Amino acid sequence: MSEELRFFEDPEVRETCVAEVAASGGEGFFLRADWEARLRGRLRRVPVRGRRETPAEREEAIRRDLAESRRAIEARTGRPVRHLCYPWHAAGPTARRLASEVGLRDGLVREGPGHPDLAPGRRPEEHRPRRGGLRRAPARRGPVHPHRGAPPQVGPPVRRGLR
Repeated sequence: MSEELRFFEDPEVRETCVAEVAASGGEGFFLRADWEARLRGRLRRVPVRGRRETPAEREEAIRRDLAESRRAIEARTGRPVRHLCYPWHAAGPTARRLASEVGLRDGLVREGPGHPDLAPGRRPEEHRPRRGGLRRAPARRGPVHPHRGAPPQVGPPVRRGLR
């Protein structure tokens, strides 16, 4: 759901890796300590070619994911789906616009450590979002964390309107 364009490698790269894994024990290949080095060695002989998806392809993929996910959840629950929790909390402008287009009313994002809008070394409750950034969910104090002695940072997801 981010604005990044995906890279699609040439099928020859994938086929080379699949053949090496199959010839070396299938799933057991990945139990070897040197599995990554072996694949990298194999790929040194194969030029990695491919292409980046176009913005139109990215938009179509996001639209399809949102629409299919919504249909699958509605079919399983028998209830209308109006809300979205963005995968990995990645919600670029394209995803927000497309979510609205497929009928989702609002989206949920979670802020906290590791969130790109959170300054390094600062706790979520100390964070001041940059202009136009995501809002911080109010922090709730819970039980003391057994290993760190500090209460975990738990807060509700932040609801953002899509329209």
